[in-house]
Amino acid sequence: MFWLLVIYVSIPFIVKLCPSIQAKIVFLNFVRMPFFIDLKRPQDQGLNHTHNFYLQPESGVNIGVWHTVPDQRWRETLRGNTETGTTPR
Repeated sequence: MFWLLVIYVSIPFIVKLCPSIQAKIVFLNFVRMPFFIDLKRPQDQGLNHTHNFYLQPESGVNIGVWHTVPDQRWRETLRGNTETGTTPR
């Protein structure tokens, strides 16, 4: 029974001392759910007109970004490009 009390008291104490542990518990950014999804290809998830690219605000830091074009703008682009003979990327 004593060990249960020690664990019950020590876990909140450790979490309070180490904010990084608290952030990992709250956000769970190391957990990959759902499995086998390639987030580099958002169109596979049904996100039409979405492009994946990366920003590098400083060396060693990459931020993944999705840019989704509204459907109306996509249609305007298609309509404009059919007149010039080019296709959108």
